[in-house]
Amino acid sequence: MKKRFHWNKWTRKSHHWGAIVILIPVVIIIGSGILLQVKKEIDWIQPQTIAGSVKNSPSIPFDRILTIAKTIPEAKIQSWKDIDRLDVRIQKGIVKVRSQNNWEVQIDTQTGEVLQTAYRRSDIIEAIHDGSWFHDKVK
Repeated sequence: MKKRFHWNKWTRKSHHWGAIVILIPVVIIIGSGILLQVKKEIDWIQPQTIAGSVKNSPSIPFDRILTIAKTIPEAKIQSWKDIDRLDVRIQKGIVKVRSQNNWEVQIDTQTGEVLQTAYRRSDIIEAIHDGSWFHDKVK
């Protein structure tokens, strides 16, 4: 005797597993999107910007910024290759040095003092949100 194929049972199972497969990326996108919306309010995601001593008057050269950033062991900066970007905030009197390993060093542009060193998670959360953290073709 030949077994009969049950379409109703098959469609229920396929919809059940299909919904789970669709739910996983949707939850990841919504969860990371919520974290990105509140990143300025939560220092754990993105470090707070500390104001420098003198605004609108940067006086330290980039070579000195590199020398100062090298003194922070967490950032693991040895050369310009280890720096992802420099974010110069003239209005606040600081420069944010972001290392390749997501550490951020905030330096006063007048005195060269290190104002804050913190791990920056917002870039990782953004990569998860847009899919590039998983694979470049997902983006």
